Amino acid sequence: MKSIISIVSLSIALTGASAFAKGKAKPKQLSAIAKLCKVLAKTLDGETATVLEKGGSSESLLKQKFLQDGGDKEDFEFEANVTSIPETDGSGMGTASLEAAQMFVTTKLDGWADDDGTQLDEKVLAKKRTKAVALLQRLEEEGAEFGYDANGGGACGINYSSLLIIDKKSKTVHEFLVTSGPC
Repeated sequence: MKSIISIVSLSIALTGASAFAKGKAKPKQLSAIAKLCKVLAKTLDGETATVLEKGGSSESLLKQKFLQDGGDKEDFEFEANVTSIPETDGSGMGTASLEAAQMFVTTKLDGWADDDGTQLDEKVLAKKRTKAVALLQRLEEEGAEFGYDANGGGACGINYSSLLIIDKKSKTVHEFLVTSGPC
């Protein structure tokens, strides 16, 4: 009985007496950008979100992500406002225009295949492209900035760039690695 009381006391202390008295603590609300990124993730088959400790410029957030991912400070390369995101075997990170982000995603979705190598139907791909372009537009309207990580991920001996959605207000970088299927 003492152990049950101790657990309840610890629970009250951890969640706060007011939250316990009201029945439950409120979960942290997702930002509009985070919600749109979740929808985009379903369209593009996944994303990773990195929450950073310090705020600041897009360059500062990308540098923090680079370091948090294990990069060395001296190796950080940044290019601002690119008009075309490198698809493979590039280097560095940077910010990109809405048009560059849209072009990157639509190009990546051309000829997209399932994990088993089966080409997706063109109607399905057209829907995915249209939805992704519209979501990127809405993300920009919500204040998101776009970027890329040229070292986004590797498959089959090729280094693919990833699309980054930068939410400076919540200090979060959402990463989307869009590859076209298996080797």
